[in-house]
Amino acid sequence: MDSIGWSKRGDWRYEEKRRPFFPRLKHTLKLIPVVLRFFLYRVREWLKGRGVFIDFLQQMTHFPYTGVPLGGIGSGTIGTDFRMAFNAFSLLPGIKERHVRNIKANQFILTVHNEDQSRLLYQKCLTAASFSSKSLSEWEIDFPKEKLHYRGLYPRSWTTFTIEELSLELTCEIVSPVIPDNYKDSSFPTSCFLWSIKNEGTQNLHITLTFTFRNGTGNPKFAREAICRAQEVDDEEFFGVEIVHSINEMPTNFGIYSDKAHETSANFFNPNGDGDDLWTSLKHRLKNDALKAESQEIGVALSQRFESRSKSSTDARFALVWHMPIVKFAGERQFRRRYIRFFSTSLDAGFEIGKFALKNVDLWKEEIERFQKPILHSLLLPDWFKSCLLNELYFISDGSTLWFEFDENWRKDEPGMSDFTADHYKEFGRFGYVESWEYLMVNTYDVHFYASWALFELWPQLELGIQLDFSDQFRAINLTSTQALQGGEAMVQKKTGRIPHDVGNPKGEPWLEVNAYSLHDTNEWKDLNLKYILLSYRDFHGIVEKRFDKEKSKQFLEFFYDRSVEIIERGLMEWDTDKDGIIENNGTPDQTYDIWSMNGTSAYCGSLWVTAVECVRRMAEQLEKDDDRKRFTDLLQKARTALVGKLWTGSYFAFDENPDNRSLVMSDQLCGFWFLSLIDGEICGDVLGENGGKMIDEALKTIYEKNLKSVFDGELGPINGIRTNGQIDLGSIQSEEIWSGIAYALATFHFLKSDIVKGLEFASGIFHSCYERFGLQYQTPEAIFPKNYYRAIGYLRPLSIWATPSALKIKMNINKDE
Repeated sequence: MDSIGWSKRGDWRYEEKRRPFFPRLKHTLKLIPVVLRFFLYRVREWLKGRGVFIDFLQQMTHFPYTGVPLGGIGSGTIGTDFRMAFNAFSLLPGIKERHVRNIKANQFILTVHNEDQSRLLYQKCLTAASFSSKSLSEWEIDFPKEKLHYRGLYPRSWTTFTIEELSLELTCEIVSPVIPDNYKDSSFPTSCFLWSIKNEGTQNLHITLTFTFRNGTGNPKFAREAICRAQEVDDEEFFGVEIVHSINEMPTNFGIYSDKAHETSANFFNPNGDGDDLWTSLKHRLKNDALKAESQEIGVALSQRFESRSKSSTDARFALVWHMPIVKFAGERQFRRRYIRFFSTSLDAGFEIGKFALKNVDLWKEEIERFQKPILHSLLLPDWFKSCLLNELYFISDGSTLWFEFDENWRKDEPGMSDFTADHYKEFGRFGYVESWEYLMVNTYDVHFYASWALFELWPQLELGIQLDFSDQFRAINLTSTQALQGGEAMVQKKTGRIPHDVGNPKGEPWLEVNAYSLHDTNEWKDLNLKYILLSYRDFHGIVEKRFDKEKSKQFLEFFYDRSVEIIERGLMEWDTDKDGIIENNGTPDQTYDIWSMNGTSAYCGSLWVTAVECVRRMAEQLEKDDDRKRFTDLLQKARTALVGKLWTGSYFAFDENPDNRSLVMSDQLCGFWFLSLIDGEICGDVLGENGGKMIDEALKTIYEKNLKSVFDGELGPINGIRTNGQIDLGSIQSEEIWSGIAYALATFHFLKSDIVKGLEFASGIFHSCYERFGLQYQTPEAIFPKNYYRAIGYLRPLSIWATPSALKIKMNINKDE
């Protein structure tokens, strides 16, 4: 299975240069009022000392050499360059410091002497990456790119360096503890670097392998924030060197650790100097005492020295730990990282985490391999898709992910928190991820709907925690007046009886200030409430019933059911304008396609409505509420009759009721049926009536022919909107986009139908575009355009690919209960 993964040589170049999205002229003119309102909003937030939820004026650009991120879940990550460099820290809660490029002081240095150590044979940094810094000029950073080979298979990577003149081959395997259904080790802020050194030559060698690291994140704002203290730590088995400092006024300990299998030593250096002091000391095997252990900026180095005998292999191990135990957002509330449940909040605990990592990394590898084995050995899926499936999981740790230990004070600040939710947090902690590195909103619910399959399959208790949180938020109310950026109208922050769009901006105060998104009034969005019902139904049957006894499970079902019934009743009263049993959109972008207006009944929201009604009907039946069951059975019949009557064309569901859109084919028109079918394990055609299965088949066929194959023969993925005459719909920015998460969702829908070939065609365009052509690996965007652009790198929705195990569970024998 060593062939599976994203594999590249150090001199690989992406084929096509892409850049952040810029709208067409006709769309630009329409956006002028929005930009003006946004500018004023940006100024207001700046005056408050806060940041905006999205900054249209500072879009992020991708980094084409990105590799597998380092770290577990919810305690921050460190980005990598696949040519072996460190960058793009995500240690601030909810924030990806994407502007930071490769940090020159963070390196592995190889020093080789001859057998009697009388002659230096080689000294070079083990990196083929590029660096903009002029510091450390004495360090040789010119390893031949063509002699480096990388393979990434999240959460592991392998980098091999070939040094032909010495007949040496060094491979660094990096392992991060991202382990399904593990709610302990998966939260740790650490990665292990497992080096294997093969000496194929005829001479014995003496090798020094040195790991260097500096304070801060590469952001000048934090580089000289306070005095840094470097210190050595030691016990009978392990040795390390640490930097105790702060990042954005949050105490932090960076630590590098190793076991004592070899001779170990530590050094300090000035990361802004020429680097000669450390470089020379390594050449001559000297201790560098030129610097004090305290400075505003400091670098530390940990060396292992060992003999490498001819025709043999030697191993060396390091652990990197970033211990930032207590964090906060823009407000005063403090949060304890999840891993503090198992370690002290003292900064001295960094050594304990490092030792634990080095002792358990082999077990982590075994558990990761056990999880990946059924995927890697599947005969149904090609190697590229296996790589795609596992590597897209990067967002679980690198999505500026949050994972906090429960705090009793939360219930004082959040009086709506239920006992269900509090009890769950006490055991599993509170989890969140942002919508995108650019779209700073925690647990964006309309997008989480697609991405939630990853948590459902791999960390189901984290998924249940999110669902309970939104259950509590449903009846919360905040009548603070604010302004919609799109239309300028006044709106309230949060109405009761509405699922919020998100639980807040990490540059604000998440969970206390929900609905950070203010482009539109999301209180009137039609999809959020409906998605709650579908998620509740799935999570109840797939998570709650499998964990609790019958009585406790029934209490959970009642909890979800009460809210779901209210959603349907409110929908009929407030959004079913023509009283035909199905809701109508209001002619604005009132759903997840937030720059694409829908008029009247739409295929997208209509599919969600019909399947939500069916889920409520099933809940009523399971709870033996016969009157309710009959009421929702009648409503289902009425709703599906309206949906089919209004929108079914004979081969697809029209985009909406607007006559001009009768010929508009939307790739995501079956969204609700996709989700419910995955829950059921088969196509839920009966929900649409006697011919429902045939309708779904015909619609999928049309989407395949029109949205996918008619646009560059499917080489990019399915276009969001296309006319039956083959013209891409240009009426909206989003109609001409290709959404990676929708492409993966459609792939899994076809997998469920046992149409593996077509399913792979839907996924291949996104995978090959991002990972092979555009240099967008490990930063998959929300959208790519047929030409030139992408939008919103590092996006949540592509985790929809993790509906694959549910779609192929029987065929792949992937079952978390076995």
